[in-house]
Amino acid sequence: MTAEPVGPSRMAAELADALTDRGLVLVSAAYLEELEDAADSAAIDARADEETIPFRAEDYV
Repeated sequence: MTAEPVGPSRMAAELADALTDRGLVLVSAAYLEELEDAADSAAIDARADEETIPFRAEDYV
């Protein structure tokens, strides 16, 4: 028994189908970077009105 050759696009499609069957999705690294940037911006905006204090090394000795 030998496996039939499969092209890259078919492999990607089969992987995407297998992930979907498990409730997962395949996304690009660029899309993940966009999500990370959006999350970072949301966190910064949410904390924009918070009061901050300067770092003092003696507080951690």
